[in-house]
Amino acid sequence: MKLTKTLLISSALFVMATTSCSSGDKKNSQNDSTNVEQTSKQAQETKLDLANYPGDTNAPIGEYKNGVTHVNNQKALVALLNDKLETPVFIDFGATWCGPCQQFKPVFEEIANLYADRAQFFAVDVDQCPEISASFVTEGVPTLIVIYPDGSKATYIGTGDLLPAEKFEAIVQKAIKN
Repeated sequence: MKLTKTLLISSALFVMATTSCSSGDKKNSQNDSTNVEQTSKQAQETKLDLANYPGDTNAPIGEYKNGVTHVNNQKALVALLNDKLETPVFIDFGATWCGPCQQFKPVFEEIANLYADRAQFFAVDVDQCPEISASFVTEGVPTLIVIYPDGSKATYIGTGDLLPAEKFEAIVQKAIKN
């Protein structure tokens, strides 16, 4: 009986740790992941105000490594996002303390390397870039935001739709075709 109870508790903790790291007061009632689409009209009406973000629009957005730009200049990223996009943009919001984020990170980098010539990939640490994170992340991490050239967005919360790598690659391929 004690072994069964221990196994049940361990299983529950594993499921919670491998889906998403919820942001405390927000509910993440989905099993693995959430995908939320916004219309083009909604996305175009929500330009971000540069004054709300630290950084310099003339400086680089961040360090480019493994096909991904690791954001440390929030203002420059916002300026890029406010401009007309030529290719889809993928923004991975994560944290070093988040197990599912660390599971998704190598997948994000692998796919970014494959498609870097057809899309833009950014990684944002929610603890290092709180302003831009607050603008996009509402449920928890990891959160993947896809911004299409027409201004529409898709949001994926958790890893259910992103792992294994084939799932994320299918999302990237669909975005590139649009």
